[in-house]
Amino acid sequence: IDILFIGTNSGRRNTFFAEHAERLAPYRSFLYLPSAATPLVRNQARTVSSEGMAAIARRSKIVLNIHRDPHCYFEWHRLVQHGILQQALVISEVTEPAPFLIPNIDYIECPTDEIMDACEFYLQHLDLGETIRHHAYEQVTQRLSMPDILAALLTQILSPDPV
Repeated sequence: IDILFIGTNSGRRNTFFAEHAERLAPYRSFLYLPSAATPLVRNQARTVSSEGMAAIARRSKIVLNIHRDPHCYFEWHRLVQHGILQQALVISEVTEPAPFLIPNIDYIECPTDEIMDACEFYLQHLDLGETIRHHAYEQVTQRLSMPDILAALLTQILSPDPV
C-alpha cells in the first residue's frame, strides 16, 4: 500500500480526500472512513480491529494523519500507534507537539495543502522516508520503554510537589 488512511468520517476529512482524489488515483491507496454516527463495535463488518489496522499499516509506505476537525489535540497517539509502531512513514497535518516526537525528524508534518506534495515526494524518495521511519521506530521503542514510563510516572506521583 502506498498511502493509508484509517479514521472516522468527517466533513473535513471528506473534503480533503475529495479535493485530492485525482492525485491519489495513481497510487495504491487504502482509505477507510467509517461513519462516526454509531459506535464502532468489534466483530461488525464495518469495524477494522486494532490488529487489522496494524496489519494494514505494516504493509503501507505512508500513513496519513488528517485531523477529524479543526482541533488537533491528542493526535500523537495516532502518529505512534497507527504509523510509527507499524514502521510506516507518518505524514501529518500540523498538530500539537508531542513530548517525545520531533516533527520532520520522527514524522513529516506540513500544512494540509502540502500533504499530497509530501506524499509524492516521499514515494519518489523511499530512502529518505525509510531513514525517518526507522529513526522514529527506534526512538519510540528504545526511549519509551514501559518500565521507564512507569518509573517517571511513579516519581511524579510520589513527589512532595506534584506538577
